[in-house]
Amino acid sequence: ARLGEDASLAKWVQAHESSESASSDHWFALGSFHAGRREHREAVRCFCRCVLIDQTDYEAYEALAASLRQLGADQPAGEAETRAKAIKETQDLGAAMAASRSRDVREIDRIVELLSQLRRPIEALSWRGVKLAYDQSQGALNAEQAQAVLNAIVRDRKVIIDSDATEADPLYRTCGIDLDSLAAIGSPDGQGKQ
Repeated sequence: ARLGEDASLAKWVQAHESSESASSDHWFALGSFHAGRREHREAVRCFCRCVLIDQTDYEAYEALAASLRQLGADQPAGEAETRAKAIKETQDLGAAMAASRSRDVREIDRIVELLSQLRRPIEALSWRGVKLAYDQSQGALNAEQAQAVLNAIVRDRKVIIDSDATEADPLYRTCGIDLDSLAAIGSPDGQGKQ
């Protein structure tokens, strides 16, 4: 599906469409198959299942946005596009840092900001810890300042865990698409295109 090999994808779908142990890649492939056949409501269902399993798949959010646009659901499509861009940016920043020995604290701050926007608070806290270690190694913080930052990270972690807000809720992950009421999207009553 990610390589755009439609004939191979069609064969795969015949053999695997009703798989019991569906992974995010499984749902992405099915969604791509249905989108390619202009079955966008079914494609949306599949892409939503994909992001419910893996909320870091920016390609699934891009594909979800495209199918939602075809159904005339512009508001959730816009959310999916925004989400895809933010996820891709976090991945690009992380990859650039992994490929270089130097760090730009502004990039670390940006990753923390994006992860917070994406409702991935534990990962955001982890990156705050990376920034703390980097700041300390660069002499930007003395021991007392570093301890204060660490205490804040630990306190924020406890608040997140105690509130059970360690990951985004399903409706956020699907950009507000409720899979049970998916039929309403793109219905012929003027709510969108067929």
